[in-house]
Amino acid sequence: MRRVAVFLVAVAVSSLALQAAQPHPLMREYNHAWQLSGQLRADEAIPLLKQIIAKDKTFYRAYGTLVEAYRQKQEPDQAEQYFRSLLAQDPKNGQAHYGLGRIYEWKAQWGLAAEHYTDCIEESPQTYPCYLQMVSALQGHRKHTITAQDLQPRPLHNLKSPFGNCC
Repeated sequence: MRRVAVFLVAVAVSSLALQAAQPHPLMREYNHAWQLSGQLRADEAIPLLKQIIAKDKTFYRAYGTLVEAYRQKQEPDQAEQYFRSLLAQDPKNGQAHYGLGRIYEWKAQWGLAAEHYTDCIEESPQTYPCYLQMVSALQGHRKHTITAQDLQPRPLHNLKSPFGNCC
């Protein structure tokens, strides 16, 4: 009986590993859209990326590439409108929050970007770009809120050594 249980667990683990190794079914379409975007053919890439998102709203790569395609066209308002329409259909769409965060970073609206990345993390914690972009938004916010006082030299005598009083 124990051998049967071990065998069933091994089969389950193997099938999960095989699923993880399989490429996403939309990867071929995405690669084509990504190439179009890379060739500065955003007018062709945007509708393909929207089709991919319509087929699988969790395919996060399409969201980031769609923002970049809109960026090529310098159309942040159209991009924002599209992602807001996705949220109107499904307020828990973490990927749409990711897209809006990217747009707000592009507009240097760091606080809004951070809010949407937070929403992305809450709704789609498996979407690792949300975490990376959150750091970027926080760095952008910090970089753009530095005051003249922040640039003043600081006295070093207040530093404490991790080695105690020995150094």
